[in-house]
Amino acid sequence: MPTTRIADLIAIASRLSGVSVAQIKGRQRFRSVTRVRQAVAYVAVQQAKHSTPQIGKALGGRDHSTIIHCNKVVPIFTARDPDYAAFVARLQREADMAEPFLDGWGEQFEFALPNPVRPKVVKQRRPMFTEKPEAGDKMLVHNAMIAKGSAALLAALQAA
Repeated sequence: MPTTRIADLIAIASRLSGVSVAQIKGRQRFRSVTRVRQAVAYVAVQQAKHSTPQIGKALGGRDHSTIIHCNKVVPIFTARDPDYAAFVARLQREADMAEPFLDGWGEQFEFALPNPVRPKVVKQRRPMFTEKPEAGDKMLVHNAMIAKGSAALLAALQAA
């Protein structure tokens, strides 16, 4: 059964190539690092177990379009370079033979769980217009005066 964790693919690629897990996930754009990163992305896409945004996130927060680009260029590089083709084939074989959830092979990558949905707290609002506002509540007194004045204005307008 092939491994389904991208972290395991990264660890296998690190072991095969000598490029550290941190470099594979990192921002470096040296050819020796990017080729390994592209091979990991290619093998992960070929397994069809993860979406391109998930693969990009596991490879250091890359965009999904970067993973799509990797899927296009790796076949071109394998056709040009037999050593690279052998590396990608070996990575695929190792991933197919590896047990899922390998322990002790580099850093583990876990997806962040979404924040739990908290129930919305609805605060009780004070009524805007009250019959008899409390003496200490200036806002209610003000609102009552506005309501009283509005009622008087409405009555005057209707009389006219």
